[in-house]
Amino acid sequence: MPKEKQARFYKRKEKPKSSKLKDWTILFLTLILAIYALSLVRHLTLNEAKGTTEAPINVRIQVLNGCEQGGLAEKIRDYLISQKWGNLTFDVVDVNNFNDQPISHTLILDRKGENQKAIKVADVLGVNRANVLAKKLEDNYLDIDVTLVIGTDYLQALKKYNQTGAEK
Repeated sequence: MPKEKQARFYKRKEKPKSSKLKDWTILFLTLILAIYALSLVRHLTLNEAKGTTEAPINVRIQVLNGCEQGGLAEKIRDYLISQKWGNLTFDVVDVNNFNDQPISHTLILDRKGENQKAIKVADVLGVNRANVLAKKLEDNYLDIDVTLVIGTDYLQALKKYNQTGAEK
């Protein structure tokens, strides 16, 4: 008996021919998506590592030499500009002498009534908070936030300045 062809009740589906262009497009878009995801993760982890949670604080500062050592205000200005202070940046708007007579204590004067900036400056420089005073300027045309008056005790008062060896 010859083998008879058996009838099928279903039709075998033919596999559709895949388009090469479609395959390459899907592969390319998947690759772009993976690169984007890695970039996003990297960006987020770098920002967390940098500690960018605090908003930057810009302090317009005036540095006055209230002791008899010449050129000290300029050295302090250079020091303030050259150092990294976390989220605090200094914009030194004036460097000058305080008056003819030396003062004994280094002072930080709040010039706008915003005590937070003056206290922050005291903390980063290592100046005692008791030496932070509110002395608002009436004609503050330079828009000064804080005035640093360097006294004859600057070797003890400016602890951070002296720890870096900037005076040597």
